[in-house]
This record gives sequence, structure tokens and C-alpha cells, in this order.
Amino acid sequence: MHSLAVDAILFDIDGTLVDERRSYREAVRLTAEHVLGESVSEQDVELIKQLPGLNNDWHATWALIQQRRSDEPAVPNAEEQTSSKYLHMRNVFQAFYLGSRMWRELSGEDVLIRCNEPLMMRETPLLSHRALDALTRFPLGIVTSRPRPEALMAVRQHGYDAYFPEALIVAMEDAPREKPYPDGLIQLVRTLKSAHPVYVGDTINDALAAAAAGMPFVFVGRTPLAERPGEIVDLPDVNTLPRMLRQWRTSHE
Repeated sequence: MHSLAVDAILFDIDGTLVDERRSYREAVRLTAEHVLGESVSEQDVELIKQLPGLNNDWHATWALIQQRRSDEPAVPNAEEQTSSKYLHMRNVFQAFYLGSRMWRELSGEDVLIRCNEPLMMRETPLLSHRALDALTRFPLGIVTSRPRPEALMAVRQHGYDAYFPEALIVAMEDAPREKPYPDGLIQLVRTLKSAHPVYVGDTINDALAAAAAGMPFVFVGRTPLAERPGEIVDLPDVNTLPRMLRQWRTSHE
């Protein structure tokens, strides 16, 4: 990697700061099962999430359903995203993830399923506070495809709000386009006035967004990338990021 003069670190949330396998991934699976009326496996979800353009879990759920029905895992277009079928699917997804009561309170919508055990409560932190303490000499920010309320919930739930001010969290609604487009990253870099940012994430869509934004990407994902756009460093454990940054610096002093 040649861009070693890192002056800001930007993070994804899911699969990077927070383990979402038993929450968002499970919401994708359960929602697809509910809509299709047939079994959907964890592997089915994993394969869909590896595809470019499906960083948003609502879109991934839609694509998984369409794949079962037509063999084509298509990203929903703008018209489909406002269709009754898509909105029905999103309602079910949100009820699984947030729980029926919270989803009703947040959305004001009629809840289509009953879920008294929100999947979001199953999430666990991946990046330790000790590691974050070692990174506080850098400006830190987040770029995520979570809706903003859910991004803030996750940050607060795991005590990350001490490290990531709300103004430095770019969520789904905050940029014109989601990952794999670079809009959110570019927006946050401008806010930070950073010349040498690095993005830390776990999916192909994170990697594509970083490459399009012209910044190095630190890959901390569980599944190897099928393609490797831009400048990528593999890091098996996100908690070793402080040590890796120290090694970059000392090896070029």
C-alpha cells in the first residue's frame, strides 16, 4: 500500500464494528421465507450479499426473492422501491429487525407480522473499546447503508458514541447514493477535510465504494472478495488495526 500517511479512518458498521449475522442477515432470511413461503438458508443470504449493488439489506432481500422467482437477483429499480410489494417486504423486514412495537412507533405503519424479540438485540460488538482508544489520535467516522435511526441505535448500544459523533456518521439517507457508490465516503472526507483517509469494511460494496472514492480499503470480512478493486489490505481481525497502522508508519519513517 502506498497511501500510508493516514489522517482519518472511516468505518462501515455491519460486519466491521458490529456482528450482524444474527440480526440483519437473519432478517433477510426470515423475510424472504415469509414472502416466498419456502425455506431460505443462511448460505442463500451470504451469496446474495456478495453481489455488487446489494449492500442495502432491503435490496438484498428483494433480490433474493426475485432470484427464487426468476433466477435473476436484480437490484430493485426506483419504481420497484415504491411498489406495494417492496413496501410490504420492507415492513416485514423491519418488524423482524426492530420488533413489531418499535417499528410501529418509528414508522407509524400498520405492522404486518408480530415479532416480540427484535433481532437487533442479538448484535454483538466486533471492534473493542481498547482498540478504538488506540485510534483516537485519528479523526474517526462512519459510512453505512443503515437507516440513520438504526445506525445511531447500534452506535449507542455498544458504547461507540464516545468515539463517533453523530455529525460524523453518514447513513442511508444522508448521501445521494448508497454504496457501492462513493457519495457517502466523499461527503464525510469533505467534512473531515481529510487528505489521506482509509475505509474499513467487510464487503465487495465497501471495497467498490472506497476504490471509487480513491482511498485505500482495509478488508476485515469473513468471506474473501470475488474481485479486488483499488488498493486493498486484508486484515483478519479488525482489532489489530492500531498495530497495522503503527507498522505502516514505522516501516516508512
